[in-house]
Amino acid sequence: MHWQEVVALSTVALTMILFLWRRIRPRPAKGLPGCGCSGTTAKPPGVILRGRKGERPQMIIKTK
Repeated sequence: MHWQEVVALSTVALTMILFLWRRIRPRPAKGLPGCGCSGTTAKPPGVILRGRKGERPQMIIKTK
């Protein structure tokens, strides 16, 4: 095998390992903060910005 084949095959193998690791790795539970603290934080209100050519721009704030 030439060195180019070794480099190409190792690149493919590394890519496969990364794809498999992303699929297999443990994921954090949803809804829990990453730090492990028990406190919950309030979500900021949602902001929607609308603007079209020739129209007046709008900013809509959604409260939750």
